[in-house]
Amino acid sequence: MLVVIDTLNQDRFTEILYNVFTLRKRVLGDGSIWDNGISNGRDAAPFKKGEPSFFVSLDDDLNVVGCACVRPADGRHMISDMLRDVLDDKLLLESDTIWECKGFCVDPSGPAAFHTTCEIMIGILEHARSSGIGEIIAVIDPQMDRALRRSATEPRSYLGCKAGPDAMPTVAALIDCSEDRVAKLRAHAGIEGEIFIPEGEVEAAMPAPGMTSLGEVLQDYCTEQISAARTRQERIDAVALSQALTGHFRSKRSCDA
Repeated sequence: MLVVIDTLNQDRFTEILYNVFTLRKRVLGDGSIWDNGISNGRDAAPFKKGEPSFFVSLDDDLNVVGCACVRPADGRHMISDMLRDVLDDKLLLESDTIWECKGFCVDPSGPAAFHTTCEIMIGILEHARSSGIGEIIAVIDPQMDRALRRSATEPRSYLGCKAGPDAMPTVAALIDCSEDRVAKLRAHAGIEGEIFIPEGEVEAAMPAPGMTSLGEVLQDYCTEQISAARTRQERIDAVALSQALTGHFRSKRSCDA
């Protein structure tokens, strides 16, 4: 399921944003163009015009398993500025009907990385269509390019290619937001129905600031049961319960302002 976080609701989803930046830093790393301006876990890219929107994929426990960032391409953006030499013939890409997508990453340890990748792509394309956006531009690596081709949704065209980090080739791709592309992605991934979760449902499932989450209560209870065990069997049962509930434990993190 997806939630879109932007300047209008970011204050209500600070914990999720913290986990977004943590995932981006872990997957994309520091010191290359793939980090897209990450600094101390934050997006520090110097593009002020057109605030970003984050498309965030959450699992059933509200853990961040994938994300991507989009910005309007009606002014300065990463491809036209920082990666201008990627473009053939120094093309100028500035339009109010184009979005730039960057920072696309999926938790590689997740059990459904392919599904998450397709879900984010579908979400961006559908949201773009409803916003009057016709095309998406993105710098992709060979792995993402192969993933697009396998899903029968290869980019409509390639605008340029260059050697990126560690001599890895990078491609500036132009992706249309057509209904046909969305349909092919949904069919290929087996994704049906609504993929966006209402913001109110996400908020309702999150622990209120300063309050203990259900996961913390369960974790404390299991710890107490293990400590209070008086027989070997009681301890075995308590440990088994703790292991069975591990998936429900969610550590509460604070987020920098």
